[in-house]
Amino acid sequence: MIILAFISLGFLIGNLVGLTSESVVMGIIPLLFTFAGGSAIAFFRKIPKEDQKKSAQALFAISFSCLIGIYFGIFISEYQLISKKNEGENRFTIEQKKYLRTEIIKSVNAIDMRYRLSGSEGRNEKEFYKELNSVADALIKEVAAINNQYKKNEIDSKRAYELLIELLRGKE
Repeated sequence: MIILAFISLGFLIGNLVGLTSESVVMGIIPLLFTFAGGSAIAFFRKIPKEDQKKSAQALFAISFSCLIGIYFGIFISEYQLISKKNEGENRFTIEQKKYLRTEIIKSVNAIDMRYRLSGSEGRNEKEFYKELNSVADALIKEVAAINNQYKKNEIDSKRAYELLIELLRGKE
Protein backbone atom coordinates (compact mmCIF):
# COMPACT_ATOMS: atom_id res chain seq x y z
CA MET A 1 0.00 0.00 0.00
CA ILE A 2 2.89 2.37 0.74
CA ILE A 3 4.26 1.76 -2.75
CA LEU A 4 0.93 2.83 -4.26
CA ALA A 5 1.05 6.05 -2.20
CA PHE A 6 4.55 6.83 -3.46
CA ILE A 7 3.50 6.08 -7.05
CA SER A 8 0.53 8.42 -6.69
CA LEU A 9 2.62 11.18 -5.15
CA GLY A 10 5.32 10.88 -7.81
CA PHE A 11 2.77 10.92 -10.64
CA LEU A 12 1.04 13.96 -9.13
CA ILE A 13 4.31 15.88 -8.79
CA GLY A 14 5.43 14.92 -12.27
CA ASN A 15 2.10 15.75 -13.85
CA LEU A 16 1.98 19.19 -12.23
CA VAL A 17 5.53 19.91 -13.36
CA GLY A 18 4.71 18.75 -16.90
CA LEU A 19 1.54 20.83 -17.17
CA THR A 20 2.83 24.06 -15.74
CA SER A 21 4.33 26.88 -17.70
CA GLU A 22 6.02 28.51 -14.75
CA SER A 23 9.30 27.66 -13.13
CA VAL A 24 8.02 25.29 -10.43
CA VAL A 25 10.76 22.91 -11.46
CA MET A 26 13.24 25.23 -9.75
CA GLY A 27 11.57 24.39 -6.44
CA ILE A 28 10.50 20.80 -7.06
CA ILE A 29 13.87 19.37 -8.10
CA PRO A 30 15.73 20.46 -4.94
CA LEU A 31 12.86 19.13 -2.81
CA LEU A 32 12.99 15.74 -4.52
CA PHE A 33 16.76 15.53 -4.20
CA THR A 34 16.53 16.57 -0.56
CA PHE A 35 13.94 13.89 0.06
CA ALA A 36 15.74 11.17 -1.85
CA GLY A 37 19.33 12.04 -1.05
CA GLY A 38 19.00 13.78 2.26
CA SER A 39 16.49 11.69 4.09
CA ALA A 40 15.55 8.45 2.36
CA ILE A 41 19.06 7.33 1.45
CA ALA A 42 20.66 8.77 4.58
CA PHE A 43 18.41 6.74 6.86
CA PHE A 44 18.48 3.66 4.63
CA ARG A 45 21.14 1.98 6.77
CA LYS A 46 19.08 2.51 9.92
CA ILE A 47 16.08 0.71 8.44
CA PRO A 48 15.84 -2.96 9.41
CA LYS A 49 17.03 -5.35 6.69
CA GLU A 50 13.53 -6.73 6.09
CA ASP A 51 12.18 -3.21 5.40
CA GLN A 52 15.05 -2.03 3.20
CA LYS A 53 13.57 -3.68 0.12
CA LYS A 54 10.25 -1.85 0.62
CA SER A 55 12.10 1.43 1.16
CA ALA A 56 14.07 0.98 -2.04
CA GLN A 57 10.88 0.09 -3.91
CA ALA A 58 9.15 3.19 -2.54
CA LEU A 59 12.05 5.42 -3.61
CA PHE A 60 12.05 3.84 -7.07
CA ALA A 61 8.25 4.17 -7.26
CA ILE A 62 8.23 7.90 -6.56
CA SER A 63 11.15 8.52 -8.95
CA PHE A 64 9.79 6.49 -11.84
CA SER A 65 6.20 7.68 -11.45
CA CYS A 66 7.42 11.29 -11.28
CA LEU A 67 9.19 10.77 -14.59
CA ILE A 68 6.07 9.21 -16.13
CA GLY A 69 3.97 12.07 -14.73
CA ILE A 70 6.25 14.66 -16.31
CA TYR A 71 6.01 12.99 -19.71
CA PHE A 72 2.22 12.67 -19.32
CA GLY A 73 1.88 16.36 -18.38
CA ILE A 74 4.05 17.45 -21.31
CA PHE A 75 2.02 15.26 -23.68
CA ILE A 76 -1.25 16.79 -22.46
CA SER A 77 0.19 20.29 -22.69
CA GLU A 78 1.72 19.83 -26.14
CA TYR A 79 -1.42 18.39 -27.69
CA GLN A 80 -3.72 20.74 -25.74
CA LEU A 81 -5.87 17.79 -24.62
CA ILE A 82 -7.47 19.74 -21.77
CA SER A 83 -8.26 22.87 -23.83
CA LYS A 84 -11.71 23.14 -25.26
CA LYS A 85 -11.68 22.98 -29.03
CA ASN A 86 -14.46 24.93 -30.69
CA GLU A 87 -15.74 23.78 -34.03
CA GLY A 88 -13.68 25.17 -36.89
CA GLU A 89 -10.86 26.21 -34.56
CA ASN A 90 -7.36 24.83 -34.62
CA ARG A 91 -5.57 24.22 -31.40
CA PHE A 92 -2.52 26.32 -30.59
CA THR A 93 0.56 25.85 -32.68
CA ILE A 94 3.82 25.13 -30.86
CA GLU A 95 4.83 28.76 -31.33
CA GLN A 96 1.74 29.94 -29.46
CA LYS A 97 2.15 27.87 -26.31
CA LYS A 98 2.54 29.77 -23.11
CA TYR A 99 5.74 28.21 -21.85
CA LEU A 100 7.52 29.48 -24.91
CA ARG A 101 6.32 33.02 -24.13
CA THR A 102 7.65 32.60 -20.63
CA GLU A 103 11.00 31.64 -22.10
CA ILE A 104 10.97 34.71 -24.35
CA ILE A 105 10.30 37.00 -21.39
CA LYS A 106 13.07 35.32 -19.41
CA SER A 107 15.45 35.70 -22.35
CA VAL A 108 14.67 39.40 -22.73
CA ASN A 109 15.14 39.99 -19.01
CA ALA A 110 18.45 38.09 -19.00
CA ILE A 111 19.77 40.07 -21.98
CA ASP A 112 18.68 43.34 -20.40
CA MET A 113 20.26 42.42 -17.08
CA ARG A 114 23.58 41.56 -18.74
CA TYR A 115 23.41 44.77 -20.77
CA ARG A 116 22.80 46.91 -17.68
CA LEU A 117 25.48 45.16 -15.65
CA SER A 118 28.09 45.33 -18.39
CA GLY A 119 28.10 49.13 -18.57
CA SER A 120 30.77 50.22 -21.00
CA GLU A 121 32.81 47.07 -20.41
CA GLY A 122 32.54 43.74 -22.17
CA ARG A 123 30.14 43.34 -25.09
CA ASN A 124 29.14 46.37 -27.09
CA GLU A 125 25.61 47.57 -27.76
CA LYS A 126 25.61 46.04 -31.24
CA GLU A 127 26.05 42.50 -29.83
CA PHE A 128 23.27 43.05 -27.30
CA TYR A 129 21.04 44.41 -30.06
CA LYS A 130 21.63 41.32 -32.22
CA GLU A 131 20.84 38.99 -29.32
CA LEU A 132 17.67 40.90 -28.39
CA ASN A 133 16.63 41.09 -32.03
CA SER A 134 16.79 37.29 -32.37
CA VAL A 135 14.40 37.00 -29.41
CA ALA A 136 12.09 39.58 -31.00
CA ASP A 137 12.14 37.57 -34.24
CA ALA A 138 10.76 34.56 -32.35
CA LEU A 139 7.87 36.70 -31.07
CA ILE A 140 7.24 38.04 -34.57
CA LYS A 141 7.01 34.45 -35.83
CA GLU A 142 4.34 33.72 -33.23
CA VAL A 143 2.33 36.76 -34.35
CA ALA A 144 2.78 35.69 -37.99
CA ALA A 145 1.46 32.21 -37.17
CA ILE A 146 -1.71 33.73 -35.69
CA ASN A 147 -2.10 36.03 -38.71
CA ASN A 148 -1.67 33.10 -41.11
CA GLN A 149 -4.39 31.13 -39.32
CA TYR A 150 -6.68 34.15 -39.57
CA LYS A 151 -5.93 34.76 -43.26
CA LYS A 152 -6.60 31.10 -44.08
CA ASN A 153 -9.94 31.36 -42.22
CA GLU A 154 -8.81 28.68 -39.78
CA ILE A 155 -9.77 31.03 -36.94
CA ASP A 156 -12.16 33.96 -36.83
CA SER A 157 -11.25 37.53 -35.87
CA LYS A 158 -12.43 37.03 -32.28
CA ARG A 159 -10.15 34.03 -31.80
CA ALA A 160 -7.24 35.83 -33.52
CA TYR A 161 -7.75 38.74 -31.14
CA GLU A 162 -7.83 36.39 -28.13
CA LEU A 163 -4.65 34.64 -29.26
CA LEU A 164 -2.83 37.95 -29.73
CA ILE A 165 -3.94 39.16 -26.30
CA GLU A 166 -2.80 35.88 -24.72
CA LEU A 167 0.49 36.11 -26.58
CA LEU A 168 1.22 39.67 -25.50
CA ARG A 169 -0.30 39.62 -22.04
CA GLY A 170 -0.32 35.94 -21.12
CA LYS A 171 -3.32 33.92 -19.94
CA GLU A 172 -5.06 35.37 -16.93
